[in-house]
Amino acid sequence: TTVRELGVLVEHVKRQSSSWVGRRVDADCSWREVSGLEPKDVNLYDVNENLLKPLGAKLGVAYSELFARGQKREPKVFVSHAWLHPLLLTDEALKQHAEDRGYGEDEPIWICA
Repeated sequence: TTVRELGVLVEHVKRQSSSWVGRRVDADCSWREVSGLEPKDVNLYDVNENLLKPLGAKLGVAYSELFARGQKREPKVFVSHAWLHPLLLTDEALKQHAEDRGYGEDEPIWICA
């Protein structure tokens, strides 16, 4: 995918996450379900369960394939990150990384997701 395409995902999260359900770890390390997620709290687990898996099942393609339109894209950057990290912060970090390293928002990157 690209930094720009990740931005499309972030905008969707900002519009839709209030209707999403997620799981959070309590202080005693037990899981609890929460609904009505704030965009700032959405992580990749939430995106995967509420958007990517249902979308992939419905359309039969991965998120990045929606944008590739059959074109072969070879990423020059691999991004590894913690899925619990808030998506909005990951997006900001990737924008900064692209600026610092001199690649554009349309350069294919491989995000471990």
